[in-house]
Amino acid sequence: MTTPAMRRVAILCHGFAALALAQNLPIDLAPILDRLSEEAAAFRYLAPRMLAEERLEQMAVKPPARFRPRIGQSAEAPPKPVTQTKVVISEYTFSAFREAPDALHEMRQIVSVDGRKIRTPEKARQTLTAGVISADDRLRKQMLVELQKHGLLETAIDFG
Repeated sequence: MTTPAMRRVAILCHGFAALALAQNLPIDLAPILDRLSEEAAAFRYLAPRMLAEERLEQMAVKPPARFRPRIGQSAEAPPKPVTQTKVVISEYTFSAFREAPDALHEMRQIVSVDGRKIRTPEKARQTLTAGVISADDRLRKQMLVELQKHGLLETAIDFG
């Protein structure tokens, strides 16, 4: 889970570390870690209050439909992987579950898959808001598995 501000802090930390190593100076990580901790706390506070739209283009290796024995020359070479590309537009936010209130999870509602409309952005935002403020975890857990229902083959971890 990164934001532009968190990326800048991480780059700054790496820059300080590289500069200190280049000059053979001892690295004083305390102020860097303090600043990083401040940014993480700000993200933890603000993330559940934000709502954003994301366009995800995912290319994944598609598993074979069923076992097909090969004979002859085709059996000598491994089968060629078949790739599948999906373009998913979704609305997302962050929320926590009751059993782990300190762990943020990305909640999303799919708006369209490969240009095929699933729901309106307004309906997606309304569902996300209801899921975040709900006292029950069922809606939040349902939102976590929605990507798989629309044909995405692997977990998407693009937080942009």
